Amino acid sequence: MANNLFYTLDRQRTLKSGMKIELAEPYCPIVPLQAHTSSLFSDGVSRHANNLFFNYHINLVSSDERFGAIIEILLEERRKSHFPEKPSRFQSIFACESVKETAWFRGFSKSPLDTPIFQVSSSSNYHRGDMNLLNLNCSPVEVSQRLDLYWKGETTQIYEGYQPFWEVLIPLPVIIGERIIE
Repeated sequence: MANNLFYTLDRQRTLKSGMKIELAEPYCPIVPLQAHTSSLFSDGVSRHANNLFFNYHINLVSSDERFGAIIEILLEERRKSHFPEKPSRFQSIFACESVKETAWFRGFSKSPLDTPIFQVSSSSNYHRGDMNLLNLNCSPVEVSQRLDLYWKGETTQIYEGYQPFWEVLIPLPVIIGERIIE
């Protein structure tokens, strides 16, 4: 199977060419939840999962990250129940299809302009979904539709002039490619 080339933003500034990104143990300092945590992802998780899903500092009522955490929980539950062949966001690295899109995302995510972009390739079961569908600024049934559209790799015109933003989930492990010189 041919490799597909994608681009990832190094927001934490930890990537290097040739580096292998692997799944890690789920981090849960709450002893009564450790067995549950391990049972959810026995193969391990991405840094994204440990930073968001397993972050015991996030409160789903009062934390700034609550909406992102809720969307991630909904996405994972929908994936498990209806799209189990798709890679988990909690076991993947996020990428874009072009350097231009990755540079746009750098601005959108309020990352510094010098935040590095790296190549990453995949020949495996990657997923392409419209990231702009992932918000809670709609009715419950619309959230449900958006979850399905995301996992189907489809989109919809949610308002006049709407433009999708396609993100790519690449299952770990991956090898980081060359740094892009802009």
